[in-house]
Amino acid sequence: MNLLSKDLRNFFIQNSIDSGVSGIYEDEQAEREDQICIYNTGGIIPDYSFNAEEIIDNPTASIHSIHRNRNDAEAKLLEIRELINSTTNTKIGDYFYLQFWVTSDISYISRDSENRVLYSINIRAKRRKD
Repeated sequence: MNLLSKDLRNFFIQNSIDSGVSGIYEDEQAEREDQICIYNTGGIIPDYSFNAEEIIDNPTASIHSIHRNRNDAEAKLLEIRELINSTTNTKIGDYFYLQFWVTSDISYISRDSENRVLYSINIRAKRRKD
């Protein structure tokens, strides 16, 4: 089973979200300049079909935009939010993603030890094994 962070990383790269950043990372923050980090945050209880033959997963993730410039951090999350909100019925990796939801507004977290600003949004997905 692929973690949501892995599928999102591949999806973001496929849709050029990685332009203008040093990389997109899963569950870790690199010691680099501007970057996107995707953290798996668990999820909610799966949905089961009537005869339990099909399971619909509901994973969640937090996406962090880490930049030296506050405007760049916000702009990258706005770009991600627009992509997430416009995506339905899409195959990514081993899963068919029925829908994505942005479950929080863009939020300022803090500055890190490198004095970069950290902003985040949280998302939820609904997916089934393809």
